[in-house]
Amino acid sequence: MTVASPEPRDLGQEAGSILAFGALMFMVSCLFVFSRPWWQPLFWAGVYNMLLWWRWRYLQRVERQARQGLVSAKRTSHWICAAWAGSAGYWLFVPDDPMMHGALTFGMLCVITSIVLECVGDALRVGVALFLVMAPTAIRFLFQSHPISITLGVGAFVAGPVWWELWRRQQRIWSEQYQLRQRAEQGAQALAESTLSKARFFAAANHDLRQPVHALGLYLELLDRQALDAEGRAALSGMQRAWTSLSSQLNQLLDLARADAGALRPALEVIPLADFLENQVAHHAVPAMAKGQRMIACGGEARAILADRLMLGRVVDNLVGNAIKFSPEGATITLLVRYGQAGTWRLQVRDNGPGIASAERELIFEEFVQGGNAERDRQAGFGLGLSIARRFVEAMGGELTLVSPAGAGSTFEVRLPRANPSPVRRAEALPVLPAGGRQRLSVAPAGRRLLLIDDDPMVVEAMHAWCRAWGLAFLSTADGRDALRLAEPVDVVVCDVRLPNGQNGIEIAHAFRDQGRPVILISGEIDASIRTRAEQLQLTLLIKPVAADTLRDCLDSLLGA
Repeated sequence: MTVASPEPRDLGQEAGSILAFGALMFMVSCLFVFSRPWWQPLFWAGVYNMLLWWRWRYLQRVERQARQGLVSAKRTSHWICAAWAGSAGYWLFVPDDPMMHGALTFGMLCVITSIVLECVGDALRVGVALFLVMAPTAIRFLFQSHPISITLGVGAFVAGPVWWELWRRQQRIWSEQYQLRQRAEQGAQALAESTLSKARFFAAANHDLRQPVHALGLYLELLDRQALDAEGRAALSGMQRAWTSLSSQLNQLLDLARADAGALRPALEVIPLADFLENQVAHHAVPAMAKGQRMIACGGEARAILADRLMLGRVVDNLVGNAIKFSPEGATITLLVRYGQAGTWRLQVRDNGPGIASAERELIFEEFVQGGNAERDRQAGFGLGLSIARRFVEAMGGELTLVSPAGAGSTFEVRLPRANPSPVRRAEALPVLPAGGRQRLSVAPAGRRLLLIDDDPMVVEAMHAWCRAWGLAFLSTADGRDALRLAEPVDVVVCDVRLPNGQNGIEIAHAFRDQGRPVILISGEIDASIRTRAEQLQLTLLIKPVAADTLRDCLDSLLGA
């Protein structure tokens, strides 16, 4: 595809070029001060400089007022300057002096070179300007008696076509460069649009794929509370394991796809490491105790890093989970913070497992690769966790590495930028939470009204069932604007972030909060902008799939149960 070249900006429109070229013409004119009446060369150079500056101001004014007349203005002003440059054949001409004729030829060559460089894109302007500059001097050379002068005159006319060809090549090179630049800009724009399209697709896919998984989890938890015989309990246990596997694999595949699409946008914040490590130990205490393992966290006091809280949590969850899985019973798993180079902290997860062979230390960071799992045993995982963890860390501006002496366990190290720890400890009452944390409550917020804003029938039915179990009156709607106009009073609102007809769940939730009603946001997306906006508005945000007891915890906190 051919791309038309626009009219380029002349060098004659740059103040620096005018100063440099004007000074050169003054130097050339000084060569003739002792061969001509001294005022004539200086007069010629002075007028030429004045014309250059006049042309610069004139084109600037035309460019501001009427750009459509710029080509005509360039031609006229350039031809006036070229005509005066050609008048050097009168003002600087010294009869029968080949040396001065050579100096005059040098001056005209400088003017011609400037024309070739300046006038890319306008053949008529170039042709007329070359003639106006060369013709007067070349004609006078032809009528001199000295052979050198005559040769210069003939050479000037012969050189005309050469200069024309040089200009045409310059034009072709400039046009090719312009087309390449246009293609590069179009490619960059197409890539940006593709990335934006992928980001939108994965935002929708995150929501739409997590919805049924979220509803299924709520139904399974509801079923878990029913009285079942041994056979029913065994079937339920199998379904719960399958749901856990499905949820884990879905999260990993969606995270991997978002990373490949360049859609990861971390929301960096200052994270105190002491609190973070304490939460990690508490979160993994049950599976570690089941294997008789001990967990130790140290080195986080008065230290903080700059990271995305949810991404960092997913990374360390994966590393600690692997350490528990691959370490023997009775092993010790250590979470340690150490100094790093270039203003970083090194967050290490050490285990007493079998270690990783040197040939596999980089392979394990690739998708669907696991050390010692060539048979693809799904009980050992899917081989995506470390690949996603490294991409998360790199998206936050850090590095994830592995040190693993054979038979001596493994040490995974996350390097992230240091930050100044906040003097005030971060409140943990209403955090941004992922799914999990099944803590049973002793007090139910009974007799209250809950409003659910969600357009998925499965989620609505599952939430309705749980509200009956909790003793909550239940209202639901798929339209956030209709919900704001409801006449019935409600005590708490649970709102999905992604609503139909382009409605923004965050703004709907904020409107309810402004009415003095507690609100819980639920999202199937982990986009940093959503979490940042929810935090700015001080809204509780839960990430799907959400466990029923996690939702119950938040309801009790908001309702003061």
